[in-house]
Amino acid sequence: MARTSADIELGTRIVFGEFDAGRDGPPWAPLADARSIDVSALRVALIEDDGVFPVHAAGRRAVTEAAAQLRASGVAVDAWTPPPLIQAQEIFFHLLSSDRGAEIRRQLLGSPVDPRIARLRFFAARGRRFNTVMAALLRAFGQIGAADMLSCFGHGDTDHYWRTVMRQQSFEERFRNMLRADGFDAVLMPAFATPAYRHGQAIDLGVAGTYASLWNVLGWPAGIVPITRIRAEETPTRAATGDRAVRAAIECERDATGLPVAVQIAAPLWQESRVLALMHALEARVRGRPDFPLTPITPDSTLG
Repeated sequence: MARTSADIELGTRIVFGEFDAGRDGPPWAPLADARSIDVSALRVALIEDDGVFPVHAAGRRAVTEAAAQLRASGVAVDAWTPPPLIQAQEIFFHLLSSDRGAEIRRQLLGSPVDPRIARLRFFAARGRRFNTVMAALLRAFGQIGAADMLSCFGHGDTDHYWRTVMRQQSFEERFRNMLRADGFDAVLMPAFATPAYRHGQAIDLGVAGTYASLWNVLGWPAGIVPITRIRAEETPTRAATGDRAVRAAIECERDATGLPVAVQIAAPLWQESRVLALMHALEARVRGRPDFPLTPITPDSTLG
């Protein structure tokens, strides 16, 4: 969305708007000044892996380095075990497919459809029995990632949708209460399970994106901070399997030297300013490093 966290803050402030007591819609409160927040008073929960799809070697290094840089800024960072994040993935796919693809069919009506989108549209429209059988077959043939996703498809009824909404609300409450009970103010974790994937691989790597979709399920603000670039020695470390998701991940990690790697910082509802404050602190520590992934637009490390 932007090249610096300062630009992200500017955009966020514009979206929030100025506080107006006479406003008849959100937002109801102004965005706090992120630079007025003392990050040394914050405690950040470190999640190195979501337990659903392992993060690549450079991603693990990036989040470890980010934790060290935040600590150098005075932020307390400690390892934390969240509720099982596979539950967030299931909620996400259940909600995503709750209308059995009705809206996507309306949106795509009369338009050329990418084969990968067409595949998703096809399975989203199928009934529960069909998708349950297909998921079982996929699992039998070692396609665990696809089976997990497909097993969430096919309900398409109001009762199931509302039960999933209640499940989402319960998961958010549990996550928030656990974080608060353990004394944390924010979360630091990898941004994605693989390096930037190649064109066409998205269909097989939906499960790798659960690091990001977690915040969609929780409804929490999250921000991305570039940290480093993939090093030549950070070759694929995954054991080869027949699972298309794993094979796609290995392909992503092959010849990925030099690609940028980021981490993400998130905080509970309405705490955008807290996220931005931590983003500012982390960016200030990593931006001048030799392996910081400056964009071609800002090739000079002396620029803001």
